[in-house]
Amino acid sequence: MTRRQRRAEAAAPAPPGGPPAWRGLLARLGLILLSAALLVAANPKASIWPLALFGFVPALVALRDRSGLAAFGWGWLLGLLCNFGGQYWAVEVLQRFGKLGFGKALLVLLAVAAYQGLVLGIWAWATRVVTARTRLPLPFVAAAALVVGELCIPFLMPWTWALLLTPFWPATQTAELFGSWSVSFVLMLVNAGLFVALEARLERRPAPRRLLLVTAGVVVLALGFGLVRGWHLERVAARSPALRVGLVQPNFGITTKELRSRRWPEMVDTLRRLSAQAEREGARLVVWPESGWPLPVDRSLVADYPDGHPWQLRRGLTVPLLAGVLSLDFTTETQPMHNSAWLLGADGKALGRYDKVFLMPFGEYVPLGAEKPEWRRSVRAAMTESDEFNRGARPEMLAVGAARIAPLICYEDILAGHVRSYAALRPNLLVTISNVAWFGDTAEPEQQLGLAALRAVELRHELLRSTNTGVSARIDALGRVRARTRVVDPPRGTMGGEPTVLTVDARLVDRGRTLYAVVGDLFAYLCAAFLLLGLAVAVLRRPRGLVRDGLEA
Repeated sequence: MTRRQRRAEAAAPAPPGGPPAWRGLLARLGLILLSAALLVAANPKASIWPLALFGFVPALVALRDRSGLAAFGWGWLLGLLCNFGGQYWAVEVLQRFGKLGFGKALLVLLAVAAYQGLVLGIWAWATRVVTARTRLPLPFVAAAALVVGELCIPFLMPWTWALLLTPFWPATQTAELFGSWSVSFVLMLVNAGLFVALEARLERRPAPRRLLLVTAGVVVLALGFGLVRGWHLERVAARSPALRVGLVQPNFGITTKELRSRRWPEMVDTLRRLSAQAEREGARLVVWPESGWPLPVDRSLVADYPDGHPWQLRRGLTVPLLAGVLSLDFTTETQPMHNSAWLLGADGKALGRYDKVFLMPFGEYVPLGAEKPEWRRSVRAAMTESDEFNRGARPEMLAVGAARIAPLICYEDILAGHVRSYAALRPNLLVTISNVAWFGDTAEPEQQLGLAALRAVELRHELLRSTNTGVSARIDALGRVRARTRVVDPPRGTMGGEPTVLTVDARLVDRGRTLYAVVGDLFAYLCAAFLLLGLAVAVLRRPRGLVRDGLEA
């Protein structure tokens, strides 16, 4: 049966005594729910990643012979369900940080999920419209449409569908060439190829062997590239110098302003004790998490506080320290703080400081707060634990010994464009300091870990993460998590949770810039050009008067 015959059959009224329309509706809804369940289960923290290889197939079956508008609606519903199920942790964050009730927090999550669901709405609409009116191959149209959906819809905390494949490292290595976009492309290529084969079987017709061979060939080529690069980079890393680093995870509860002001001596003692333990384990660099030091630091300091000073950071240490601090100018009372990473050498002298460039909206600044003071005051009143920070001017490289460190703070390691901007500085190690205590023992720390692994692949440098409550980790240049801690969720405002130190040997791999570092998001724009070409052809080929399968409906 040809596509035109299938469309005519779908448009024809149901014969008397045939199945009622609501049964078809329920069947499609069931397929969408099945896809959502598979994709959420493939997501960290469950991480049953093989489900992602066919998780979109039920949804593609549901989209068969649907109009463009109907396909958009079903795709949007799938996106809403996946975002709602995958980011359930937002409810807990809004309750802990924003002090919202459960019902209000749930509504906020629903609104965010509905917005982010537009990615799959665009994917479904473009896939149906282009494949219905052109001869472009469905697997490649669907793969390009997914990338374009990810490109068009900006997120507050960006993520791509490539996240689902991060546990299977051979599938993520094309990120070195084209970023995580190419990993999402390959993921959809597998799903759409399986759908094409299934559709042929359902319609009892021969499968398009040539198309399936080309699709499989591209997938095999991507995996083959990953395996070969893995073999090569293993040997490069073995010849590279190693730096032993102690990643301090103090496991403080949510460090409220009240906790910092009341129990700072205990927090300081914990950091110093863990740092001494890291040095005993051979660490040549100690790293503290974001805002781990509970006391403000004067930005004018050119060295640590002197011996005997109660605020001395490096007391008892003889190795360099990279500390997460809140820094401000002590000469004025009006200038806001910076969220900073401060590097102190073995002699206590300041070797450099990086100020966080991408601040967290509502947590570290209020969007439009300067233009609307009343709005700013109401947000600050609702979120009493939020702070006002100054934005850092630019990425800064911090050098100590042979290590040239690209520092990242909080969620900056999931921002592909920001991490890529470090490539021009030629670092040989990525280091993230973060505090994710607000998320508790949910999927969010695991999701951030997976997204950070993609950044390691994109730049081909190892990435170390020192976090307050986990996950602290060493990720190698292939995006593999080689050592990690577990997530701890102490009660709010307490010192609960056994503190820990993760001591790792990081390989300082000196390489030129990767292709992705040079061309950036070129692959995503090429996918957009391919899709626009398909849409243009679809418009030109749309028969007059036909609205069921065209762009209008």
